[in-house]
Amino acid sequence: KMVKDYFNEDCIFYDLGNSKYFLLQKIYDIRESKIDNFFLQLENKLDTKIIVRKKKCNSLDSFVDSVESLEIELDKEQTLPRILRKMIVYLRANYYNKELTQSMICEELNISPQYLSRLIKKYMDTTFIHYLNLLRIEESIHLLKNTDKMMYEIAEIVGYSSQHYFSRAFKKIMKVSPVNYQLELKNGEKN
Repeated sequence: KMVKDYFNEDCIFYDLGNSKYFLLQKIYDIRESKIDNFFLQLENKLDTKIIVRKKKCNSLDSFVDSVESLEIELDKEQTLPRILRKMIVYLRANYYNKELTQSMICEELNISPQYLSRLIKKYMDTTFIHYLNLLRIEESIHLLKNTDKMMYEIAEIVGYSSQHYFSRAFKKIMKVSPVNYQLELKNGEKN
């Protein structure tokens, strides 16, 4: 009922044990801030913490695949120490902040940067910056696939201070520039 009232759209609700999923047909036409605001309201009403993962699905099969991959990801996250789970939630909610630093998160979690670095390395086999870049690039891929936004707009939306830095980070992770990635997507759609 809250989804219908807030988004003016019916939704399909899936209850898969510990995880619940809303399937909305037109959610990507809605401003990101409105979606975030809805989930904050839902958290307050249910008095529980909600981790939001947004994926655009073009078919029921892609929805099922997305749910399965999210379930695997959530299972992995549940085996992480509580501090790292909190860090992941914080990063997923704030990755777009250009000013976001490891020190900011450490203040939020009340731990030292050295301790957080050791935990990230031990349990995730990566670094804070690399993990943050992964989240940002994951969202940029979604935007490249599903919007007509310009490259500098995407860079800004996902938290990079410049298109140049965004392109370098994207290429480092994806082994191709964002422009070439977008061209490959367009060529793939034509075939």
